[in-house]
Amino acid sequence: MNVRPWTAEELERAAAYRTMGLSFAAVGAVLGRGGHAVRAALDREAARHRRSEPMLDLAGEIAAARAERATAPLLRTWPVGLWE
Repeated sequence: MNVRPWTAEELERAAAYRTMGLSFAAVGAVLGRGGHAVRAALDREAARHRRSEPMLDLAGEIAAARAERATAPLLRTWPVGLWE
């Protein structure tokens, strides 16, 4: 069985066609692939993006913690009762 690898351009076009409302079979016909191959490739790509999201969340948490740590000395110097 000869399997042609997906290029980034093909994946982008397939995602764009699906966003426009075309079926998997129609997208496959446009790209010269089968409908099941289109579904599998888009599912694989979506799974790859889902795995990378927690790392972005972790980076945001680290940045927030650093910002809080940097401003903590400033908050300790405010007069008592100012924010009450």
